[in-house]
Amino acid sequence: MKINKIRFLIFSNILIALFVGIVMCLFIYPFYTSLYSIGNYNLFNIENASNKIAIAQLIFYWTCSIPCFVLLLVFFIIAIKYNENNIDYKLIRILKICSIILLVDLILYLTGNIVTISLNIDSIALIYIFIDLIGFAFEFFLIYIIKVLKEVIERRKVNNDLLLNN
Repeated sequence: MKINKIRFLIFSNILIALFVGIVMCLFIYPFYTSLYSIGNYNLFNIENASNKIAIAQLIFYWTCSIPCFVLLLVFFIIAIKYNENNIDYKLIRILKICSIILLVDLILYLTGNIVTISLNIDSIALIYIFIDLIGFAFEFFLIYIIKVLKEVIERRKVNNDLLLNN
C-alpha cells in the first residue's frame, strides 16, 4: 500500500509539472514576451524590431522548455517501469543523464534570463529566474536521489552476499 501512495504522488507531481509547463509555454511566455512590444497589437508583425526581439525571446523560452518535457516523459516511464525490487545501475545511469540534461538546460535558461535583464529587454525575466532556482533545487534533489539509490544497491548487494555465504 505504501508503494501505491508513493507512485500516486509521483504521477500526480509529474502531471502537475506537465500542466504548469504547458500553461507556461502556451500562455505565460507568449503573453509576457508580447508585453515587450506593447504598442504593436500583432506580436508576429516581423517588420518591427521589438517584435523580432520578442519572437526570439519566445523561441528561446520554448526551446528551453523542450528538455523539461522530455525529462517529464522519462520520469513518467521510470515511475511506471521501476519499483523497489528492480532498482539497478541502469536506472542510476538514466537519472545521471537526466541530471546532466537538466543542469545544461538550467544554465542556458539562467544565462538567457540574465542577458534579457541586463539588456533591459524584459524585466519580467526576474520572475523566470525564480523558476530557474526551483529547477536548481530539483537538480540537487535528483543528485541526492541518485546517491541514495546507489547506497540502496550497494546495501542490497552486501545483504545478498551475506545471505549466500550463510
